[in-house]
Amino acid sequence: MDFRETIDAFASEMGLAAASTDDDGSITFLFDKTHEVTFSPVDGGDILFQCEIGEADLLGEKGCRALLEASFAETGGAAFAIHRALGKVVLWIRHGEFASSAPFRRAIDDFLAQVVAWKKRLADGDFGAAPDAFAAEEGAADGPSVDFPEGFMQV
Repeated sequence: MDFRETIDAFASEMGLAAASTDDDGSITFLFDKTHEVTFSPVDGGDILFQCEIGEADLLGEKGCRALLEASFAETGGAAFAIHRALGKVVLWIRHGEFASSAPFRRAIDDFLAQVVAWKKRLADGDFGAAPDAFAAEEGAADGPSVDFPEGFMQV
């Protein structure tokens, strides 16, 4: 199934109206009234899952290094990125095309399990980093507020 077919099948199974996408073809769903996950089509038929999981300003250099070391190995194959414009830590994973909506739903469940775990670990500063790794840098500004993207839906 291509990206559009995958999203439409998922939306239909969840009892949602036809899902509309952003200008770049992405769509964002809200899971458990807490986790905004954006799905984006990637060249070659792959689908990119991404979710903001914390404030980048709170990491510091040691925290960033700890996330890089944890990427892929401790994330179920996902990786971390820093969204500079938003000041957020993003967890992301790239999947190939899905043959049906069932494997897509399993992939979402697996990704959400990582999102929940890493949001908690970042908030607690708990993943083997030095105790000061998550101390906010002196004078760091609060992160900007984020408007919900077009195509936002609650699942």
